Amino acid sequence: MIRLLQRSVFVSRYRRAHSTGMSGFTNVTYNTRADALLERIADRCDGLSETYPLAMKEVNYEGGVLQLDTSAGSFVLNKQAPKLQIWLSSPISGPHHYDMVDGEGQPKWLCDKTRRDLCDHLGEELTCLLKNAENVRFE
Repeated sequence: MIRLLQRSVFVSRYRRAHSTGMSGFTNVTYNTRADALLERIADRCDGLSETYPLAMKEVNYEGGVLQLDTSAGSFVLNKQAPKLQIWLSSPISGPHHYDMVDGEGQPKWLCDKTRRDLCDHLGEELTCLLKNAENVRFE
């Protein structure tokens, strides 16, 4: 029974990896790419906090968790290594889970429900938060 259960879990993970475009990714690849994305977002938001201190109040990135304290509430992005995902909790649109998908040159992070890109989604919400004073992008 245990052997059958282990095989079922393996097949389930294999199907999920191939259905989301994650085949060939390892935990090292995931962690490297997730860390790079979160650092890029943290750096960009840190600059925004200097320019728009009333809207972007504080940026804190530690241990794979990025917290953006804003005038609308807190955005939290965190790594979910067992699922090879990044999760976003937004005070504007709620929770979202993003799968790492191989893109041209660098990975994309697509919502597991809507297939919307994480950087596009977060950028649009922060642009609205800044009252369209600046088009926020994470490149």
